[in-house]
Amino acid sequence: IFLVFDTSGSMNENEKYIYDGNSYIESRINILKYNCRNFLDNIFSSGDNKVSLIRFANDSQILSELTNDKTSLLNQIDNLRAEGETNYYNALVDVGNMLKNYQKEDDREVIVLFLTDGLPNINTPNEVNQYNYLKSQYPWLTINGIQYEMGNVVLDPIKKVTDNQFIADSEALNNALLEASVPKLNYEEFSITDYIDTRYFKVEKESDIDVNVGEVSLDENEQSITWKIKGLRSGLVLKEAKPKMTITAKLNDELIGESGVYPTNSHEIIKTKIENEEENVDSNLTPILADNYKVKYDGNAPSECEVSGVPGVESHSVFDVVEMSDNTPTCEGYLFKGWKIVNSDIEKVGSDSFIMPEKNVELKAMWGKVGLHKSVDGKVSKIQSVYEMMRDNFRGDDQNLSFTSNNISSTSGVYKHYETSGEEYPVYYYRGEVNNNIKYANMCWKIVRTTETGGIKLIYNGLPSGDGSCDNTGEATTIGNSVFNSSNTSPAYVGYKYGIAYTYIKKYEPTWYDLVGKSRSSNSSMTSTNYYYGDGVTYQEGVGYTLTNPEQKYWSDNYSILSHHYTCLQEDNGVCEKVYFILSSSSEDGSSGPSSSENGSSGPSSSTVYYIEMENGETYERLYSEAEKVTWEFGNDVVYNAETSSYTLTKSIEVGALAYYSDTNERNKVVDAHHYTCFNNSDECSGSVYYIYYAGSPLNYITLSGGTKVEEALKEMTSESTNQYKSRILTTIDTWYENNLLKDPEYVEHIEDTVWCNDRSISDLGGWDKDANNTNALNFGARERNYEKSIRPSLECVNEVDRFSTTNEKAKLDYPVGLLTADEVTLAGNGRNSWSNKSYLYTGSSHWLLSPSYFLDSVGFDIYGGSLNNYGVIGSLGVRPSIALEPGAIIIKGDGTEGAPFEITYDGV
Repeated sequence: IFLVFDTSGSMNENEKYIYDGNSYIESRINILKYNCRNFLDNIFSSGDNKVSLIRFANDSQILSELTNDKTSLLNQIDNLRAEGETNYYNALVDVGNMLKNYQKEDDREVIVLFLTDGLPNINTPNEVNQYNYLKSQYPWLTINGIQYEMGNVVLDPIKKVTDNQFIADSEALNNALLEASVPKLNYEEFSITDYIDTRYFKVEKESDIDVNVGEVSLDENEQSITWKIKGLRSGLVLKEAKPKMTITAKLNDELIGESGVYPTNSHEIIKTKIENEEENVDSNLTPILADNYKVKYDGNAPSECEVSGVPGVESHSVFDVVEMSDNTPTCEGYLFKGWKIVNSDIEKVGSDSFIMPEKNVELKAMWGKVGLHKSVDGKVSKIQSVYEMMRDNFRGDDQNLSFTSNNISSTSGVYKHYETSGEEYPVYYYRGEVNNNIKYANMCWKIVRTTETGGIKLIYNGLPSGDGSCDNTGEATTIGNSVFNSSNTSPAYVGYKYGIAYTYIKKYEPTWYDLVGKSRSSNSSMTSTNYYYGDGVTYQEGVGYTLTNPEQKYWSDNYSILSHHYTCLQEDNGVCEKVYFILSSSSEDGSSGPSSSENGSSGPSSSTVYYIEMENGETYERLYSEAEKVTWEFGNDVVYNAETSSYTLTKSIEVGALAYYSDTNERNKVVDAHHYTCFNNSDECSGSVYYIYYAGSPLNYITLSGGTKVEEALKEMTSESTNQYKSRILTTIDTWYENNLLKDPEYVEHIEDTVWCNDRSISDLGGWDKDANNTNALNFGARERNYEKSIRPSLECVNEVDRFSTTNEKAKLDYPVGLLTADEVTLAGNGRNSWSNKSYLYTGSSHWLLSPSYFLDSVGFDIYGGSLNNYGVIGSLGVRPSIALEPGAIIIKGDGTEGAPFEITYDGV
C-alpha cells in the first residue's frame, strides 16, 4: 500500500472534531494522524503487508520506502505538517519513482491510497497524464482516491486520477481508509429473488418494479421478482448510487380497510459467485407493513381557560380518507376556529379530510379571541401582529437619518428603511433604546427588523430568568464563543461557507547562501571539541584552505563569539580541502522573521554549530557578493501557454533579491503595479506563477496555476465561490440549532427561510488589482458602507453566492439560521464612529457579525462594546444566532420591556 497524503494548508482546517476517549482532536491533519494508528494496526495484524508513505503539498516527498515497521511509519506520520498548495502531479510522479525498481509479486496486490481535501492548483492538469502513464506502465496497480471533507459528491478532478473513489468526513475517515485498502474482486454473478407473500400482496405487472441498476423480471404466476446486478465488486461501498429496488405491491382486496401487520415476502434467495466461490442464501427475513395508525386530537388550551369536548383517539388504515371530527370543543372566552394538522407531508382532501399516511397523525385545536388585549401593565390596545405594531409606531423614513452620530438616544424608535419604501412589505427596524424584547421557543430574543415578507428577524439574547424576564447582559446573551473560521490565510475564509481558497505564503528575506545554491548544515556534537577557528581564510588551488589568525578554542566555552569565523572542524591547524563558515544570528544570514528557525535564527548554541560548507576556493565574502547580484523579475501581467503549462511575465522589471528587503526604492518598484513574479531572474514561470498582494517585508503572495490569473482567483474566493465548505461558526450555529430548536417541531414550524447576507462584494481591491500602485488591504463592501465612508447602510445583497438560505442552491444552508450583518447593526445604532451603550444591541461583550471587513489576513466584523469593530476570523468571540419568524405573529402578552417581553402566538389569539 502506498499512502499518499495531502498535507496542504487546508488540512489545518478545524471545522470538525472527534473524541479519542480522553480529549477532543481537531483539524483535518490531526484527525488523519489519529486514524492512521488504527489503520496501520489493521494492515499489519495479518499477512505480510507493506506500506510506503508519500506526502504532497507545493511539492511531493517520499517519507518511507515499503516497510512493515509500524513504529517508523507512525513517527513519520506524527511529524506531518500542513502548509502550502496542492500538487497532485508531483505526488503521482513520486508513486512512479517508487515503482521503477519494484518487482511485482504474483500473490501481492498493489494499492495506492490517494487522500486529498482539496483540488489541484499546482502543475495542473499534468496530473491526468501522469495517472494515465502509471496505468499504462503498471496495469496491475490500483489507485483509490479518498475525498476528505469535500462534500458528498465525488469531484471530477479526483475521478480523473483515481480508479475508485471513496468519500470521507472526519467521522468516517477510519472506515474509508480500510475500505479503500482492501482489494476488490468482481462478482461473476449477483442476483436477488423476492417471493411475494401472496396471502397479503400481489405485484400486478413488471412496470410496478423499479431498479436504478441491473435488470429485473417478474414471474406473475409464481409472484417472484428476480433482480440481476452486474459490475459489483466485493467490499465496495457505493457512495453515490446505491443499488435500490422499489416494488409497488397491492394489498389483497379482502384486507383493505382491516387493520393489520403484513409481511411482504415469503422468502428471498441471494445467489453470488466470485472466483469460482458460489453462495446460495435462502432468507425468510422480510419487510413488514403496518396498517394500524392513530389520529390524536390536542385541545391546545389557551392559558386562561380549560378545554372540554376534545375527541378521543381514532384508529385508521393506511390510505383511508379520514374526516376530521365535527365535535366542537369549548373554552370560555375563546372561539374554536378548527383543527390544524401538526404533521408535515399530509395529503389533504378538501378542507376537512386527509389521506391516512403510514404514521400517526396529530391534530391541534386553533382558537381565536376577538376584542381588546390588556397587557400586564394594564394598557389596553387592539390585538395586532408584530409587523402591524412596528408599522403603526414608526417615526418615519430613515432617508435623512445620520448614521455617524453617537448620540442615538434622540433617534431611538422604529424606522422604515428608505430602500424598501415602495415594496409590499417595507422593512421597519428598531434603533437605539427601545423595548423590543420577545420570547420564542423558551428563549429570549431582541426584535431587529421586519423581513421582506412581513415576518420578523430576531437576535438571540439568552435564556429567561426564573420570573420570566429577559434582562441578560454580556456572555449570557450568547450561545458561547467560536472562531469564525479555522484559518485566516485566504480571502475565502471570510465566507459563511467557502470554496477554493488560494492561501497566502509570507516570503521573508532570502538567505545569501540560498541565493547561491548553498544549504545550511549543522553539527550537534560540538560540546567538548577543541577546533581551530580563524577570522578569515586563504585558498591555494591544489593545496586547499588555510585559516587566517587561527585560534584553538572549545566550542562550548566560546560559541557566542565564533560567529562569522571559519573552521576546518579539526583539532590541528593544518590545511583543509573544505572549509566551514560559521553562520551568525544577524539578519543578513536569514535569521529574522518566522522562517528564521529554518535558517538558524537562534544563532550558534553551546551544543550545535550551524555552518556553510565551502570548497574550490569559495569564501563567504565572494559568495555574499554573488548573492547581492541575484535579481528577481516582476511583471505587471502574465500570458499563459497551455501547451507548456507556463506563464510569461509582461512589462517586467528587475529587482535585487536581497536589496528588496533593505532598499525602499527597490521595494517600491514592486509596489508600482508589478505584482507577478517567478521569484527568479526569468520572466517565464514553469507550472505556476506567484502574485504579490502585499509588498511589505515580509511580502505576502498566492500561487496560481493552470492559466488562472489573480482576477479569476479572487472571483473563485468571493463572488463565484462554490460554497462547499462550512465555516467553523456555521458549524457551531447549526449544532446549536439542532440541539435547541430542531428537537421540537413547534419551534421550527414558524421559522421562515430568509436571506443571511455574507456580503463578499469588493469595494477596494487594494493590492489585488494588478494595475494598482499600492499593496493595501482588500476591502469588502460592508466596510466601505459602514466603517470608512458616509455611504448609507443597505439591506441589498449583491452576489447570489452571498445570499445564504435553505433554498438557494448556490449558497445553501441546512437550517434557516444565521447572524446579523454590519448594515443591520449600523441601522440599530452601533455603526461607524458611533460608539454607544444606548443601543439595544449593546451587551458589554463582543459577538460576531456575518459581514466581512477586509483582507490582509482574513478579518470580519463584530460588535465590540457599542460599535462596529474588525476582528481576525481565527479569533474567538461570542455567537448570537439570528432567526426570522414568518408573518402573522400575534402579540398576546407583554410590552417588550426586559421584565415583560412580548409573547406571541400564531393560533389567531
